[in-house]
Amino acid sequence: MTRKNKRLYLMAALFIALGMTGCIEKTTLVSIPEAENSLFTATGRLFVTGGESIYEITKDDNGVCTAHKLYPGTYNFLGIGQHGDYIYVNRTSPGAGFLFNPESHLVIANLNDILMSGEENESNGVFTEIRLNSVQGPVNGMAIDSHGCIYIADMFGGRILSAFIQTGDPTMVSEFFPWLEEGVASPNGIAVSDATLYFTDGNAVKKVGIQEDGSPGAVEIIAEDLGVLDDLAPFRDGVLVTVFNRGMLLYITDDGIVMNQTPWKSFSGPSSVIPGRAPMFQAQDIIVTERGILLDTRSSIGNKVSMFNAMDWFAE
Repeated sequence: MTRKNKRLYLMAALFIALGMTGCIEKTTLVSIPEAENSLFTATGRLFVTGGESIYEITKDDNGVCTAHKLYPGTYNFLGIGQHGDYIYVNRTSPGAGFLFNPESHLVIANLNDILMSGEENESNGVFTEIRLNSVQGPVNGMAIDSHGCIYIADMFGGRILSAFIQTGDPTMVSEFFPWLEEGVASPNGIAVSDATLYFTDGNAVKKVGIQEDGSPGAVEIIAEDLGVLDDLAPFRDGVLVTVFNRGMLLYITDDGIVMNQTPWKSFSGPSSVIPGRAPMFQAQDIIVTERGILLDTRSSIGNKVSMFNAMDWFAE
C-alpha cells in the first residue's frame, strides 16, 4: 500500500459513522477534544493525549474527575509512555496538518515538575522537545520497555521505529531507527509486556519477541479480519483491542481467540484502552478514550474518556 493510499485508508476509517452508544454500562469521566491515547504511571497518575494538548486526569473525594490541560498551545498529541520519572509523548502538527504536513516531535517532561495548569507549565518550561528528523510522517502509538528503549508506530511508513533514552539524562534520546519493517503494513497501537511487543496493524493484532540483543524476532499474527484497529493493552492472558470503525472493544487471548466483545457502537471511535490502576481506579475498571470524528473537537460524538467495569462484561 502506498503512503497516499494509507492516508486515504486512515481518513475513510476515521470518518465512518460512529453513532449511538451500545448496551454496555459505561461512565463518562471527562471531556477531552479528540481524546487519543492514555497512560497510567507506575504510581497511578492518569495522563491522556488529544487533538489539542496533553491532560492529567484527577479524581476528587466525591469521585468527580477533572481534566487538567498541561501543554501550552494547540497541537495533535498521540502516543505516550513512561520511563522512570519521565513521560514521553508524540506530538505532531495541529489540525489536518498531522495527515498532510506532519512535523513529528518527542515531548518530554519530568513527572515531578508537571503542574495542573498550562499557563504555569509554560512559564516554568516543564517540557523538552526533540524534533524527529528521521520520521517522515506522523507517529502514533508508543511503548517503552524496562531498559529505556522507546518503540513508536510509523503508520504511513509501514514500520516500527526505536530509540534509546540516554542513561543519566532522560531528556536525551538517540536518533530513531527502523526496528521492525518485515511483517508490518500500517502499525498503530503498541504495547510491551515483558519481552513481547504487541501491535495493531490494519485489521490484525500481531506480536513480536524482543530478543536479548534488542532485535526483533519473527512477527506472529494473533488475530486478523477484525475491522480497523487502533490501540491495544495487555490484560489477563491476552490483550484488549479497540475497533475504531465499529465502535467496539475486544478481549483476545494470546492464542487468538476472541473471548469477549462489546456490542457495535458501544463507543464513538475508541482510540485507546487501558486497565485501571490504584489509587484512582481498580484493575477491573477499563478506561477508554473516544476520539470521535477526525477534526471534530466539540461535538458529543467522542471527545471524551469513558470507563466501564470488566467484571460486568466478563459475567455476560
